[in-house]
Amino acid sequence: MPDKILARMPAELQAHPHIRLLIAQHHSQHGRISDAVHWLAGVSQESVETVPSFSGIRRELLATLAGHSIDLTNSLAAILPSHEMEQARLAVAQVILQTVINSENDPDQFFFHLQKWTFLTPDRLHLRADIFAQMLIQLPAHMSADLLSTAFAYLVATRRWGEARTIADRLLAMPESVSDPVFAKALLAFAEEGDRSFAATASHVMAECSARLASDNPPAFRRSAAKLNGIEVRARKLRRELRPPEDFSAIGALAPTYSAKAADAGPHLYVGLFGQVRFGRYLLDPISTYLKSELQGFVERGGSLSFGVATWQDSGQRELQEADGYSFLQDLIPQPIADRLATYRLMSVRDAMPLIPTITNRLLDECRHTQVIDAETLRSQFDRDAFISIDSDATFLAEFGNRLTEVFGESTPLLNQGRMWNRIAAHRSLVKQAEENAGRPVTHALLIRSDLTGLAGPLGQHLESRILSGATNWGMFDHDPHATYIEGVGDRYMITDRVAFDRLMDGYELMRSIVAPGTAVDPAYRVRFFPHAHLRTILFEHGTEFHEILRSSIQFEIYRGRRTVEQLHAEIAQDAEKSSDKDLRNFFASLVASSAASA
Repeated sequence: MPDKILARMPAELQAHPHIRLLIAQHHSQHGRISDAVHWLAGVSQESVETVPSFSGIRRELLATLAGHSIDLTNSLAAILPSHEMEQARLAVAQVILQTVINSENDPDQFFFHLQKWTFLTPDRLHLRADIFAQMLIQLPAHMSADLLSTAFAYLVATRRWGEARTIADRLLAMPESVSDPVFAKALLAFAEEGDRSFAATASHVMAECSARLASDNPPAFRRSAAKLNGIEVRARKLRRELRPPEDFSAIGALAPTYSAKAADAGPHLYVGLFGQVRFGRYLLDPISTYLKSELQGFVERGGSLSFGVATWQDSGQRELQEADGYSFLQDLIPQPIADRLATYRLMSVRDAMPLIPTITNRLLDECRHTQVIDAETLRSQFDRDAFISIDSDATFLAEFGNRLTEVFGESTPLLNQGRMWNRIAAHRSLVKQAEENAGRPVTHALLIRSDLTGLAGPLGQHLESRILSGATNWGMFDHDPHATYIEGVGDRYMITDRVAFDRLMDGYELMRSIVAPGTAVDPAYRVRFFPHAHLRTILFEHGTEFHEILRSSIQFEIYRGRRTVEQLHAEIAQDAEKSSDKDLRNFFASLVASSAASA
């Protein structure tokens, strides 16, 4: 706020807590932390609690200051590393946030704060799930059941099993918690992966919660998620009891999936890629090599493999033009070269051509010739016997995309979710072809995105351990804490048995049923259209047992198009001679030498 405005402001106005709060917010937004602290000092919680928006601003400011306190002590810990400094690093933040959390009385706001502080701004706040876990188990005794259930769901999402058990015990001692579908749903997830000794309890809570929701006097809820959670919990119970589809329709739930038991003819794994194949020449062969290596033991022990690809006719890769801004090229070149060129004043792709002529021409040519996908190219890059499904975006838009736009407006993320499920569903017909070709039913499936790179880890061991367990109706997914917290699950890869796979194949039609004109499906399901959520909902209602594989076990990255030095080795070597800049020529020569030495 300009000093001249403050200078003309009467002292009594400057002293008013609401004015001080807004001034503190202004200083915080402009990075003036000391000033923000000064103005916030005169704003008590009592002075703003009658104005919800002001109360929320105060909480956000406190959370932001907690983050800055960690930033400051991070620097001190680097200067004076010790166990004591590590404890001090979080002490101030913990005191501030504990105060904020303990004063919250709105479960939706509580959910929002936990999500935002932990997941949406981790680089700014440096908050870790273990710190929140310690704070949540110290929630005061008067905390309501719906707030505790939100805390419990957070602890389950972040896999803090010990702390989750503490909150679960508190909730189970509160009679009203059994009526809370947020708790019932989270408890089922906890019993699957956190503590299997809770399995019977979770089933009992599901049954009791379903009965209370179906009564003539169902409980009322403050948490907005409770309505849909209630439908999901009831649908899961109906599916467990193999009830007919009309029972699901009666409560506005999604239609069930019932699979016929496949003949026992030995394990047959179907491996399917889904999504746009943007960079097939760089990704598909490494993905294929990794998967076949990991699944070699499975094959040696009598398993059989089939492969498929479900993608789009258009690669989705933007064609690069000489007149494009330099940033389009910058995102594609190897990082060391991008860093080196950052000191040059480059405005367009054309500006970069004299400096990296061979590299630029290679990328221009690649982007020009990889716009249309065909089956033979896919087979040559992934597997020569792969079954292929290629569809056009125009067909998708006419079939479903336009309806999504009618309901939600222009939303690229939601359209992309529709596209993803369209291509997942396409594997149903490919599996049928694989079964006819192999003469045996597919018993398990691995669906994986076509844009993953750096895959590593014992995927084959995870698969075989689940098969050997003899369990049915299960799925393994990459662990994504944020996805889990918003009631979703990682979808970069999905490993399932046939029962769960059949439900996955229904996912696209189930999604369409949610927004179909005149649908019987409750519109509350529409919140599940955002990434990760629809996947978990349809499998949760199906009774599928979830297993999330940590990134420390199976590593991967999503490939965004940036080439590596190794991929452009020949072009870099040529530009070591052709670049118009002597310093760059020397730099490229050193890159080539380093790459060759490490090969």
